[in-house]
Amino acid sequence: MMSLSPLDYSNMPPAPPRHRELEIDTGRRRRITGLIAYLLFFATVAGLLVFVFLQFTPSVMLAVGIVTFMVLYMSIMGWITSRNLSKQDFRKDF
Repeated sequence: MMSLSPLDYSNMPPAPPRHRELEIDTGRRRRITGLIAYLLFFATVAGLLVFVFLQFTPSVMLAVGIVTFMVLYMSIMGWITSRNLSKQDFRKDF
């Protein structure tokens, strides 16, 4: 009869590979590039909205005014919401 010793690891699966930690570049140049890309994307979407609204109204001023109001409103609401995220404890709701 064959007995296994407590230290016989021949039937165990191999250990999973170790993961490397990600190094996120938070340098000034990287932040400025990200900000510029975000603002260009934001302006592109606003320009597309103006174009769409111009299909429904002949007034350029009205289309620009509506899009400006929408963008400012959403930006202010997003800023108000995001500034309190670090202060809230969401676990208490569950």
